[in-house]
Amino acid sequence: MATYVILIKEYDDAEKVIYKFGPTEERMGRIEFDNVVEEFRELEQVPNTKNDHTFMRAVSAIARCYKEGKGFPDRTFFAS
Repeated sequence: MATYVILIKEYDDAEKVIYKFGPTEERMGRIEFDNVVEEFRELEQVPNTKNDHTFMRAVSAIARCYKEGKGFPDRTFFAS
């Protein structure tokens, strides 16, 4: 099964970054990455989802950006 998750940045400062994430721009949750403690938190679940599959793909996309050290883009995605 193919997976595609869109991420759209809402907020970014030295301490945290917040993205909307989901399979479409019409169905999105919210995720926060705390730069200080390097921890993820789901602020809002993607509507009509019962598992954390989409959340974990969003985590992967944000972790990739963090690891590369080039900052957090305004828009990005995860596809597999």
